[in-house]
Amino acid sequence: MAAARGNIYATLGSRVTSRLHLGIFDSREPGRIARREMPRIMVQSLLSSLFSATVAYAALTAAGRAVDPVEVYGTALLTPLVLTPLLTGFTVYAASAGFRRGLDPDDYLTPLVTLACDLIVLPVVTGSAIAAALLGPASLSPLVLLALLASRLGREDRRVLAENMGAVLAGSGIELARSYMLVAYLPFLNRHPYILAMLPTFNAENGAALGAVASRVSTQLHLGLYEASPGAMLGDAARAYASCIPAYVFTAAVIASTGGGLRVFTTLTILALAAGALVDTLMTVVAHVLSILGFKRGLDPDNIVIPFVETITDTTGTIVLLLLSQLIA
Repeated sequence: MAAARGNIYATLGSRVTSRLHLGIFDSREPGRIARREMPRIMVQSLLSSLFSATVAYAALTAAGRAVDPVEVYGTALLTPLVLTPLLTGFTVYAASAGFRRGLDPDDYLTPLVTLACDLIVLPVVTGSAIAAALLGPASLSPLVLLALLASRLGREDRRVLAENMGAVLAGSGIELARSYMLVAYLPFLNRHPYILAMLPTFNAENGAALGAVASRVSTQLHLGLYEASPGAMLGDAARAYASCIPAYVFTAAVIASTGGGLRVFTTLTILALAAGALVDTLMTVVAHVLSILGFKRGLDPDNIVIPFVETITDTTGTIVLLLLSQLIA
């Protein structure tokens, strides 16, 4: 659910940014923009949460755990009621405020939205779980809201929803590969737990940086300013990589301070720098290629590219970090 929330709102940020550049949205009216986008985002969030709940329930059942489906689905349905107004408003206002001050939201919005999602999703899911346990079947009432909003979406909103939901759900499926890698490497990670501690920051920073690349490329395509060249791709990769280095070093220092000292700090720093160079270069090319292919086929890169890029980055980052760690750790 956390990964899907990040994809939904990073995509919203990319869409809003492109339309601010194109003059379709007025940065002086962020409230109007938020109200315009909110119904579709609520439908998208509810559908995505239902998908996550189904995966969770199936996994728990397969593992022999006795779980109440009402609590599982109730938690999933209550969560967007809180998250959608907060995160839609935050995304739109953050984009509009920077744009009015001469800043390009393509450069800062995706990392900012990703951070906000990381901070707020888990507490809201926890609160929704408690509420679902207390409310029982009443916690399923957001299904009525889903049906009502979905029936009132216009043609453009339905098109955006179809493009983006396909990408978000496919991305959620890709995330299963990352889970499989973590399970397969559990014996190794038990011996080297500091590598597991490094993974969340490593993937989050790379995903945010590469999401910003995808957002920038989409805007350039909409404005007719995009020029495909190896130099442009390498420049984007270098900027994404450079933006992640401080987080790599800081995270390595924090983990090393809990035990392991200089040896752990050096190992994690070298590992993150090497893996980050590979992942950022590869995924920058993927972001450019997916954006170009989607745009040429009449799809809006704002709707489809970020979910794929961020989830593939999570999976690729996990695989590369684990494989390299066996050589360095």
